[in-house]
Amino acid sequence: PPVLLLAFVNYRRYWRVLTVAGLALLGAATVEFFPNAVLSGLRLAHLEVAIYSDAQSVNDNGRLTMVLYFEASRRVAIKQTGAYRKRGEYDQEVRASADFIRKNGNHHNVYLVVLESWVDPTLFRGVTFSRDPRHPDFTQLVGEEQGFSISPVFGGGTAQAEFEALCGVPALNQLSEIEFDVFTGHAAGCMPGILHQAGYATYVSNVYQPDYFNSTKAYTGIGFEKLYYPIEYSPDRETYLTVSNASDAETYLFDGDLFNQNLAFIARTLRERPEQPIFNYVLTMYGHEPHDIDTQLRPLVLSMKAPHDDQQLLRASNQYWYRTQAIASYIRALIKLDPQSLIILVSDHVPPLNEGTKSYKDFRYLDNIDDSTHMNRIVVVEDGKVVRHKTIHHYNIPSLIYDYLTSQRYCAQNNCDLSKAERENKYRLLISRAVSPM
Repeated sequence: PPVLLLAFVNYRRYWRVLTVAGLALLGAATVEFFPNAVLSGLRLAHLEVAIYSDAQSVNDNGRLTMVLYFEASRRVAIKQTGAYRKRGEYDQEVRASADFIRKNGNHHNVYLVVLESWVDPTLFRGVTFSRDPRHPDFTQLVGEEQGFSISPVFGGGTAQAEFEALCGVPALNQLSEIEFDVFTGHAAGCMPGILHQAGYATYVSNVYQPDYFNSTKAYTGIGFEKLYYPIEYSPDRETYLTVSNASDAETYLFDGDLFNQNLAFIARTLRERPEQPIFNYVLTMYGHEPHDIDTQLRPLVLSMKAPHDDQQLLRASNQYWYRTQAIASYIRALIKLDPQSLIILVSDHVPPLNEGTKSYKDFRYLDNIDDSTHMNRIVVVEDGKVVRHKTIHHYNIPSLIYDYLTSQRYCAQNNCDLSKAERENKYRLLISRAVSPM
């Protein structure tokens, strides 16, 4: 009879299963009802979280621990944004912006590139270089028409610069050190999402690993229709990118190699879907510290005299010469492909160099004016012409794009010059949407 089967049951084995199941249920209940206590306990246990990589955090702490941490963090974020859950007015503003661009826009294509640690050596007033660090192709094309954009970060935290440039609000670090970390994939009302609602195809090409800075969920919530990463880091994803020709001596793919791949992608897209406007966003990695340069491929072209030795600045300056050559070539190719378009290239942040802010002070970056270490170069090309704008913040980039697309009508009819309080309120509404759809 069936009851005899009980004699053959391995109760010791099932006791272990029941114990593990019980602990799992207890953990889930604790996270559900006491998320702050869970986070406090994990911090007391000296949990080390790599804010740039979920995979690294899992490797360091174990999958179960990080599941508890991520879910507790999500619960805390939902609770903290509860006051902003009723956001009908915000959602209406997002739809209104998309409708305005669709009805009043010129439907030109937009190309935005965020360049890793793209520091202009000519801004170091206390350093003398053996030659102009700018490639002649770049100076001929851009001249002195580069402007400045103020980044939220210095020396690192690329995702914070991305957040501002793509979402149009300041990175206030209110729920996490990195805003991208709290994105769950829910539509947040950022610029790419607004452009998508206005009829644009929205593409992001990130030349690094998908798990860094929670980028896949963040990019999805920000509003990108297609996400492209190198095939070597994302073999199961649709992509056109490869880092197969990256130099071992440089670690990261050279800007010119990335741009050539992106140009081929753009040419194919414009040919296959000429009726749909595109927003093409590219994030580079070349130029990341410690600024390794393959001197076989890119021989050193300049030396420098400075108050003290800083090899990172020397390497970054030599990289800059080659990067500006690649940038000039990319801009010219885009203009040829798509002359009636908007092209923006901006640095995410300046690099830390050997001694952080001390290097910048010693070398008199921008003559050490207030907030100089957050000042980054930006190049804007409107309909084939380089145009210098007044100094902006990274979070002003979306309104700059909207205004171009509507022949300066957007900011004339919408408030693009928000007060600090208004920006902070918009930030909280946007983050509450990113965290939860409710």
